[in-house]
Amino acid sequence: MGISWGADELTSSGQGVITELEPVGAPYTQSGAIQFRCVTTNPGPRNNIPPSTCTLTITYGNELIKTITYSVPSLARGESYTYTWNTTNVDFPYDSFKTGGSYTITAYWSYSGGYNSKSTEFQSIPTGWPATVAAAMMLLFLIYIRNQKRNR
Repeated sequence: MGISWGADELTSSGQGVITELEPVGAPYTQSGAIQFRCVTTNPGPRNNIPPSTCTLTITYGNELIKTITYSVPSLARGESYTYTWNTTNVDFPYDSFKTGGSYTITAYWSYSGGYNSKSTEFQSIPTGWPATVAAAMMLLFLIYIRNQKRNR
């Protein structure tokens, strides 16, 4: 008579949970480096979640801003994995009527036998070339209005 192992004992995935999704240091009030921390956890009831992937996506309304997919190692019951994403807000969109924007970061963890997702909002100033273009357009508009008034 052989030993019979239940599926949970060897290879089945556990019930994975994204226990933390944090924009570290937000709100971001200057252009430059920004950082996000995502923690994936296997709280059980099964013994193992095999290696998998997690995708982090930043959106501004319905507009996709940035995304990254990374590998999550195998997680035994009770184990967690922390991933830190270092990026910048330089390419974030610019709205000339606002001094900043509300963005959403979403984590989607897909593993054998399941998935989990989590979202959180954060504030960041608009930066980069879109801000420069908008400022130049505003300046040209003001010059145009001034010239129109002079010509009357």
